[in-house]
Amino acid sequence: DVSSGTAVALKQCLFPADASDADADARREADLHMRLSDHPNVVTLFGRDVAPVVLPGGTPAVQVLLMMELCVESLVTHVQNTAKGGGEGLPETEALAVFAAASRAVGYLHAQSPPLLHRDVKPENVLLSNDGAWKLCDFGSVSVGEMCLATPRDRAVAESDVRKNTTPAYRAPEMWDVHRWRTVGPPADVFALGCLLYQLCFARLPFGVESKMP
Repeated sequence: DVSSGTAVALKQCLFPADASDADADARREADLHMRLSDHPNVVTLFGRDVAPVVLPGGTPAVQVLLMMELCVESLVTHVQNTAKGGGEGLPETEALAVFAAASRAVGYLHAQSPPLLHRDVKPENVLLSNDGAWKLCDFGSVSVGEMCLATPRDRAVAESDVRKNTTPAYRAPEMWDVHRWRTVGPPADVFALGCLLYQLCFARLPFGVESKMP
């Protein structure tokens, strides 16, 4: 930030301009992040800009720029470095502190009305800030309220959405098989948090990278 001399992170998102809801999709992540940004375990968003742009080759698009606090390290890097140093995972007290921070952020999302589901809780989306706090980021995967799975159309939409916005290793059972469940709600994030805690303690995933739940 030139005006303050503060180092910041800048995230760019591009959406195809020919989509009917391109502008709404472009603003969605920015608006949700701004709404949640006051929580101490959510990466601070200082500002956002949404504008039409023309890409190289003349393709029109909608560009979103998010100006966020610059964090020093991602959790995935932190866990990998610890494992390289001969440790199986993080020390218990540290693992629980990271898990508590991520849980507080997810709990804040769930406490909104209607509840917000992050749906992509994983080490890559937990960052260490300059003040030593672990913070949740990346709200492009968020859904507002529970995902209904009552009709064939609901389930088809949910399957497509899950493939696009979630990570296989952290998907709850109801995300893997939308035909056996009626909704996808906050428990899906709780499942992901459980996978995260296991990974913090043992430096590996509980079900494997692409493990499909029975």
